[in-house]
Amino acid sequence: MAEKHKHDGPKRVALHQRRTDRQLRAILRTGARSTRTPAEQVALLDKRLGRNVGAARERARLEKQL
Repeated sequence: MAEKHKHDGPKRVALHQRRTDRQLRAILRTGARSTRTPAEQVALLDKRLGRNVGAARERARLEKQL
């Protein structure tokens, strides 16, 4: 009979599930981001954060691509 380890409880299973869920959401975000043009990404940043507010390095990188 296999010994049960103290790390095999429901808490560990929940941690694994959360990690898996986060990884899946990250993949989906990356896929969605890759379909947008630089202009669309800037427009999305403006909508979320306000015009020219925040994400300065991201905005500068996107402006170079326009």
